[in-house]
Amino acid sequence: AILAPDGSSHRPETLLVEALRAMLPGVGGASQLGVTHPVHWRPAAIDALRAALATAPELAGAALVDDASAAATALADHPGLPTRGAIAVCDFGGSGTSITFVDAANGYRPIGPVVRHLELSGAMVDQALLRRVLADLPDSATGAAGTSALGSLSRLRDQCRAAKERLSDVVATALQVDLPTHRAEVRLTRDELDAQLRAPLAEFVLVLRDAMQRNAIRPGDLAAVASAGGGARIPVITTTLSEHL
Repeated sequence: AILAPDGSSHRPETLLVEALRAMLPGVGGASQLGVTHPVHWRPAAIDALRAALATAPELAGAALVDDASAAATALADHPGLPTRGAIAVCDFGGSGTSITFVDAANGYRPIGPVVRHLELSGAMVDQALLRRVLADLPDSATGAAGTSALGSLSRLRDQCRAAKERLSDVVATALQVDLPTHRAEVRLTRDELDAQLRAPLAEFVLVLRDAMQRNAIRPGDLAAVASAGGGARIPVITTTLSEHL
């Protein structure tokens, strides 16, 4: 259970169902509902969510599917995916990247076990950009201790995440550094973001190739690579996958 600040405990699957119920008005009266879960979730977590959904009348009939199959189904609708062969669904998320091979001719059902790669994540990129920004500041700017300094660094890390997201659309951006002993504007470029991602992406490609081998998927058998998650918008991720596959 999750312990709240007031000392009360709450089951995570119950909280999730309450959040889903709160989102329902925004769906607009859809005739059929689907709820997705991370493809790397353990069976016990999926069963717990399924049981919790059954307690909510408006969600009891919702289909519960893994997010890799859901992403492939959505991409098949637009812009389109092959209808035969193996498709690698790479989900670049905040806490890690998941690799799932799905069968295009069988409703995009997963092939083999999911590979969870934690060394490439949105949080890792945010932290790398934060180090890059701090490296340009004088030592006195980062030497302050205390709650105010920690809070300022946390806000700066949030700004780095926002800058990372902007660099998916522009080639350069700026962020404001507001630390207890230093204020400045720091410029970040897409080339600098790419430099932070180059080594983690090279390792990810090796992990992807190894996963293909273990699932007996030859390069010629791979019909498409589908990228999902927040990191899918970062241009260097797409170009790297295209170059190696």
